[in-house]
Amino acid sequence: MEMLFGSQWKEEGRIALESGAEIRMWMHGPSKARLRVISTAGPMVNLYAVIATEAVTNEYARCDDGLPHTLEHLVFLGSSAYPYKGVLDKVANRCLARGTNAWTDVDHTAYTATTAGSKGLLELLPIYLDHILRPTLTDAGFVTEVHHVTGSGEDKGVVYCEMQGRETAAESLAERACLGALYPGSGYSSETGGLCANLRDLTNAQVRRYHADYYRTENLCLIVTGSVDQAELLEAAHDALVSAAKKEEENGTPLPRPWGSPVGEVELPSSPITVEFPSGDESTGMVVVAWRGERYESFFEDAKTGMLWNYLTDGAASPLAKAFEHDCSGVFPAADRFRVGYRQLWFDDVPSRRLNEIAAELDVAFPERVDIDRMRDVVDRAMRRTLALFEDDPATAMVSPLVKHFLYDENPGEPRGLAETDALRLLDAVSRVGQQEWDASLRKLKTAPRVVVVAKPSIKKAAEQRDDELRRVEEHKKNLDLESLATYLRDAIDANETPIPHEVLVGAVSPPDIQEAKDKMFRVEHTVFGKNWRRDVVDGTRFCRVDVCADCERVGGTRRAYLPLLAEAIMKAPIKQKDGTIVPYDVAVEELRRDTVSYGAGVGLAGGGTSELFFVGSKVAKDKGGFATGLKVATRAIHQAVLQDPERVKAAVSKLSLELQSELRDGNSVARNVLRALVFDPSTNQGLLVSGRQKRFLDAAKWALSPLGVLAGARSRLLRDLEQTRADLFLSDEAPLSCRTSGDSADDALDFFNGRNPVVAKRPLFQAFAGKIALVGVASLEGGSSYVARCARGPYLQDPDLAALAVCIEYLTALEGDFWTRIRGAGLAYGAGLRADASNGLVHFTLYRSVDPVKAMVAARDIVLSYDSGGAAKIRDLDFENARGSLASGLIETEKTRSQALAASWRRGLLGLSPDRDRDFLDAVSKVDKNQAIDALRTYITPLFRDKDSITVISCAPAKLDTIARDLDSTVPVAKYRDVNMAFRALDGGGGGGGTPPPPPTTTNRWRLLGGAAAISAVALVAILATKRPRRL
Repeated sequence: MEMLFGSQWKEEGRIALESGAEIRMWMHGPSKARLRVISTAGPMVNLYAVIATEAVTNEYARCDDGLPHTLEHLVFLGSSAYPYKGVLDKVANRCLARGTNAWTDVDHTAYTATTAGSKGLLELLPIYLDHILRPTLTDAGFVTEVHHVTGSGEDKGVVYCEMQGRETAAESLAERACLGALYPGSGYSSETGGLCANLRDLTNAQVRRYHADYYRTENLCLIVTGSVDQAELLEAAHDALVSAAKKEEENGTPLPRPWGSPVGEVELPSSPITVEFPSGDESTGMVVVAWRGERYESFFEDAKTGMLWNYLTDGAASPLAKAFEHDCSGVFPAADRFRVGYRQLWFDDVPSRRLNEIAAELDVAFPERVDIDRMRDVVDRAMRRTLALFEDDPATAMVSPLVKHFLYDENPGEPRGLAETDALRLLDAVSRVGQQEWDASLRKLKTAPRVVVVAKPSIKKAAEQRDDELRRVEEHKKNLDLESLATYLRDAIDANETPIPHEVLVGAVSPPDIQEAKDKMFRVEHTVFGKNWRRDVVDGTRFCRVDVCADCERVGGTRRAYLPLLAEAIMKAPIKQKDGTIVPYDVAVEELRRDTVSYGAGVGLAGGGTSELFFVGSKVAKDKGGFATGLKVATRAIHQAVLQDPERVKAAVSKLSLELQSELRDGNSVARNVLRALVFDPSTNQGLLVSGRQKRFLDAAKWALSPLGVLAGARSRLLRDLEQTRADLFLSDEAPLSCRTSGDSADDALDFFNGRNPVVAKRPLFQAFAGKIALVGVASLEGGSSYVARCARGPYLQDPDLAALAVCIEYLTALEGDFWTRIRGAGLAYGAGLRADASNGLVHFTLYRSVDPVKAMVAARDIVLSYDSGGAAKIRDLDFENARGSLASGLIETEKTRSQALAASWRRGLLGLSPDRDRDFLDAVSKVDKNQAIDALRTYITPLFRDKDSITVISCAPAKLDTIARDLDSTVPVAKYRDVNMAFRALDGGGGGGGTPPPPPTTTNRWRLLGGAAAISAVALVAILATKRPRRL
């Protein structure tokens, strides 16, 4: 061991962060790979293997070929030491992980794994490194995973289908245009996922060349978080790194380290850049305004600029949010750290008539000066939210700074450079900035060169996309030998599915004991006071949560349609004080933000089973009043929020309406919403609060708030009904209420809830569960993929066969399991899933980005029926054992943080479950045998694939409606709807909107996001304002 430390691994330094977390830095001498270890509490251990990757145009590739992205997929198909597709994920399951994962970003590719306990990660690490650094990269793997032409002339492949669904999305087009203007000719402007046209021409030889150039150990940084023995960790990585380094010596002189070139100056275009995205309607688009940011090493300036953007945009009372509240669903800043980074301002869901006006009005919307008192509140809140994130999930807080330090620091082995990224120290320094410096920063921002991108919806573009796809298929049929291509594809699939020798899987690792992880789970102590109030406490927290929930059953008739509007308005309303004076909404919102880490209201807690409940709550630092402040937040919303202000209600209606436009263009969202409308009784929240019905409600609400609506008396009825909705929930003496908190005081809560009955979640009401199939056209899917949402009756939380069903589902859907290999592996869909929704007594099947939904459903059905007929003897012993282990790991991961553990405890209380229910379920999972799993499959999963016993919704391109209906060949009538509006008109008997509004979106089990980017949910994850729009693949 002395040699291991002395000559193989060198400790480069240790850093103690202001939050209390410690980072240790290591470099592996023989390979020059680096390792960063963050010691954190909790049951899970995380691995991030980060490779510095850069997409450039050179003698063998173009910058938009997607080479980084192809390797993110191909790495998992086998390695030099383990040359079998699927071995990595099967071994990961044996190591108490739910397989492995990866992402591709513009400047790096990261490979991840999360294990329950540290022993599994130590076993998995050398095998994972062999796959990353010495992959097989076979031609067969390239054909199925990247791109191929099918026997029917269609372009397919997992990577190709993924990018086909993403390439023409509004956000992707806007981002690509934006970075292209900011970084012309640089790898920062590349499409690292690959443009479809480039992917069609790509070869495996290019992929191999790219791997040899970039996947070198000196370009590798391992980041490990959790509780792990560092000496064992260093030893586990050593041999694989040495083997890779020896192979690299054969490849000759390495390329210079990625991202080493300076970023040159740029002259930004003076006119807006317009991009068009395919859409079935032309109602809303988006606008992006972007600036070049700070150099990487300018940490303080970058932090200061970030706080200036928070000041300008974070919260309903911020200057830009107020200025544009009727013009978009939200104004969101975004940023990324490169050698020279960028800042963006996104205006989402902008009405098309306003798209060309937004950027021009930005200068007017900027304030003249910074309000120093408000700025201090903004910085103070950012510090609280950062502390909360570090306390709850330090790994999430630290991974990005560690990655960027590795990529861009001139000396990545120097601890001082990493220490300078400490967020709390930076915020402390920013808190001391004075008025003059803030005003100077604001003036600099207002006058800095910028680029404007306008993304416009286009029906014509959707038609062109459809026609291009059809033309390409016809050209393939005319010019290619499709029969030979079909044979080639079958041979590739057969080669990929070469059976893994049993001895390889058994001998690769020694399965760890899950008890280590169970022992490290956060313990929640709960105390019940009276009937209505419950206190849940977890050690080691400086924060308190208070949630008040009410039963929606008392909300009468059509007024349930108002619940999402109430959730949006109640925390952004003026406040009526006890003396009758009114506090303006912007002042009230600023006070709320000053007191809290996050706050919100909405229908249902994440995790299910609470969709008929309405919640109001907040998270508060204990030094800001803890429980007393949290209770004040709830009571203020319940008793003092003024809901009769037409302007505030109009703003809420406008925001919800604009948000819906994006939701109704999203194929996955459409399939899920129509399924929910078909399954649940329309008198319930789950049946009523769906996007198509909510659109009609909001259209009617907008009319009620218009001048004509005012004259007709509709506005007064709308405001009266909104007020009555709150009264039905909270203010009647008979209304059930419950409160749950992680605070310390009980007396105030007992007074507040005295005499009330507690809230108890109820089982859902279904419509008749006869077989139904609905096909819904979504114009944005022209030339792209389809989505499937399907369900049937399943077990409830208390049913004894739920554990057996959970194991069976895990077995079928595991990475490299049957669904993975025969649906995704065959190029039929990017993802296929089964899910037991025991809170609602349902079991679901879904297809995500499917190029052939009918074939994919048939493949899934055939898999299930083969087990139904084959019985327990067909189940593979090793995979079954792995399924139990990976499921247990996933269950533990759902409570890996303090907030998640608290949220799970709250949810168990609402559902009337035992405090030990989740631990008991873990034990039950470990005891499930193969016969029980097959019984569960026959009882619940087989009926899911019988049309007469299930309900199915497929969203697809309108041009594919007839083809899919024909291919289904179902005995159940198939309803076809040209678009989602037509679908909901038919479901509701052809009724239109108008008069008193109908139903809402707030996807059930989702909180209406309030208080900036933080959402209060059952998961109770604390998030700092997002620093980046999602670009990962």
